[in-house]
Amino acid sequence: MKGGCFSRWKAAAGLLFCIMVFASAERPVFTNHFLVELHKGGEEEARQVAGEHGFGVRKVKMALQQEGFNRKKRGYRDLNEIDINMNDPLFTKQWYLINTGQADGTPGLDLNVAEAWELGYTGKGVTIGIMDDGIDYLHPDLASNYNAEASYDFSSNDPYPYPRYTDDWFNSHGTRCAGEVSAAANNNICGVGVAYNSKVAGIRMLDQPFMTDIIEASSISHMPQLIDIYSASWGPTDNGKTVDGPRELTLQAMADGVNKFPDISAATDRAKEIRPRQSLQREGSGKTLVTMLVSSYTEKGDSVSAISGTELAIGLTSLPSPCLSAQPSRGNHIPKTATMGRGGKGSIYVWASGDGGSYDDCNCDGYASSMWTISINSAINDGRTALYDESCSSTLASTFSNGRKRNPEAGVATTDLYGNCTLRHSGTSAAAPEAAGVFALALEANLALTWRDMQHLTVLTSKRNQLHDEVHQWRRNGVGLEFNHLFGYGVLDAGAMVKMAKDWKTVPERFHCVGGSVQDPEKIPSTGKLVLTLTTDACEGKENFVRYLEHVQAVITVNATRRGDLNINMTSPMGTKSILLSRRPRDDDSKVGFDKWPFMTTHTWGEDARGTWTLELGFVGSAPQKGVLKEWTLMLHGTQSAPYIDQVVRDYQSKLAMSKKEELEEELDEAVERSLKSILHKN
Repeated sequence: MKGGCFSRWKAAAGLLFCIMVFASAERPVFTNHFLVELHKGGEEEARQVAGEHGFGVRKVKMALQQEGFNRKKRGYRDLNEIDINMNDPLFTKQWYLINTGQADGTPGLDLNVAEAWELGYTGKGVTIGIMDDGIDYLHPDLASNYNAEASYDFSSNDPYPYPRYTDDWFNSHGTRCAGEVSAAANNNICGVGVAYNSKVAGIRMLDQPFMTDIIEASSISHMPQLIDIYSASWGPTDNGKTVDGPRELTLQAMADGVNKFPDISAATDRAKEIRPRQSLQREGSGKTLVTMLVSSYTEKGDSVSAISGTELAIGLTSLPSPCLSAQPSRGNHIPKTATMGRGGKGSIYVWASGDGGSYDDCNCDGYASSMWTISINSAINDGRTALYDESCSSTLASTFSNGRKRNPEAGVATTDLYGNCTLRHSGTSAAAPEAAGVFALALEANLALTWRDMQHLTVLTSKRNQLHDEVHQWRRNGVGLEFNHLFGYGVLDAGAMVKMAKDWKTVPERFHCVGGSVQDPEKIPSTGKLVLTLTTDACEGKENFVRYLEHVQAVITVNATRRGDLNINMTSPMGTKSILLSRRPRDDDSKVGFDKWPFMTTHTWGEDARGTWTLELGFVGSAPQKGVLKEWTLMLHGTQSAPYIDQVVRDYQSKLAMSKKEELEEELDEAVERSLKSILHKN
């Protein structure tokens, strides 16, 4: 960005001032962006104000300086017979597509794309946006599938998201991710994309010194009627001590992306209440603390807990704790006939779970742990966990990457810079685009799928296969769905997903219920556990009753002498235990803790929300610790009616068949109970 320039105009009242401010690495970093909202007027009026440098005139309604923060790419590191005929030279090395035992892998442990392809699904008519450091759209294996209309460069503010070349090839990340999804087939170049007839859009947004809320929000909401799936292989720094997530504008962009009748007022209302703050570089020798911001946003008119954060440095002069809540009204700025992502069906956000390994927990990443994203972890070609895999209760499923083996052919084969190919793509960076490709196949099978339908399909068709986690056992939740704390509900199965997607009927309406709250401070003992219970009716008898769970959030405020030694578990009324926070040995925070942080679990999917929930907090490690739980609020998200009653069952051994049977039995039991009560009442 150059001083005095403008970004593209978004809303009629939006303006991006570009002002050059320099700062050294040791001093607070001010970005060269201001978000300015005018009381009235459009682009012409905004230009006039900008020309006058009108920061103090009446025409300016709101101005918020954009702070700079870090977003890191994930996984940037070197690391027999097949029925389907492809002439691409690396195709036989793409074991994650069809695993015949290449590179000492386990035969059959793959994405089962062959079955989807044989059914005729190759991603045609679907566009995937790669939010990254750019795409080499001139690459001969990508050029034919490149969607220029849906692409943009937010790092340089132009429509050409070409990567900036460096000697170390650092900006190859996006090009590699793009090839996994949309590399063309049968052209004698590199390998084959999971959805090789899909289109790929480049959204360049990671190649500037600091990330800003405007760039993130603009990227995640770019062309929501042209882009079906957004793939993100980046996030907060995976250093084992960062607690961070999307800021206000990005949160609202994500909420709008899944919302048929969006409300864009929350971001601006919220911004008016926040004083401009300094921004510091995130990496250095000094300790860090995190001040979290929790706001309420709407999803179809209901308040939804969401999170963002600002990292400050220890030693700064005291700043106010901005724990404010915006309560937006519906449709203040956009008519209710308007739609956002995919014509109101909702944008599909795919996120890499993170590369912090056993030192980190992806529930401390507000992107991967968002209800509105599908968080994807990875396995290597023999089913073991990768060494960099983070585990958490918000991960929905897994795909494949490399992270243990020295054999270069155990990596992910894809496109690279300068028209080259590579076998060395890895990390959960490689896992997320594979998932985006599988979802593209499902969308081709049924373009009517909503963002929630895709999550339900992921839960129901992912398989344990031959995945192996040495730390966490596979368990079944209260309705019999098998899950693992690291792999989620298993590895994606493209064949099973497209077959189920063909007949899929949109799931019932989603509701949100505050199940209850514990507000009295409770001390966490140095040894043993603090155990709290909360009994809820899940808003039964009210319009927002939640009977069948999708996502559950435990919004927690807690302080500890050493945050990284905290362990938090939550058990549902049906007995499913979710590890909300595992030990992070590198996190030595002793001041901030977690401030209204929404820990999320998907492990209770399909369960009955009603009953007693149990929260356990304790310390892991030998050193004596102290802590105080200040608040625990239970947020329940799901449906009132059984989500699978109307679904067509083709495989009577499937999770859908099992879940539908459970639903039918529960519906029958409740009907009998109602009848008995009615008879007794009459008598």
